[in-house]
Amino acid sequence: AEWKGYRGGRAGDVFVDADGDGRFERLPIDEKHGIGKCAAPQWVAGGRLLMAVDGEGHLAGAIVSVDARTGGDLVVHASPGEWSGGFWCRMVSIDAEHADACAHRGETSVRAAFCAGGRIFVLEARLDRSDGWTNDVREVRMDWRGARAQD
Repeated sequence: AEWKGYRGGRAGDVFVDADGDGRFERLPIDEKHGIGKCAAPQWVAGGRLLMAVDGEGHLAGAIVSVDARTGGDLVVHASPGEWSGGFWCRMVSIDAEHADACAHRGETSVRAAFCAGGRIFVLEARLDRSDGWTNDVREVRMDWRGARAQD
């Protein structure tokens, strides 16, 4: 995409009302981490935002999370070169039931599905206070038997 001059999505900024007073401020994610634009930001347990990195930069195509109040504490959960043959992750979607259950138990854990290179993957990330983040990405294998939808 770089050779085409593509610089990411047209609306990749994230605005957050961190204090709950109705004033939204832009999170300085790109200035702090140089990740360009972000796509599909979603709240996850532990006061974090999970998102795909869109556009340019060394983390293009990765799934990352940041502190939702400050935009700091960047954690890379999945990089394209590790599991998808270099294809960027797209259409990240969290498992809301998993997030709610973890928040209720006081855990910081994330489960999300995403696409890369026409394949579907699941990310499971867990924060252990002593060891940091552990990330597991696995492909969801599908058996396509024909052009028609399967019952």
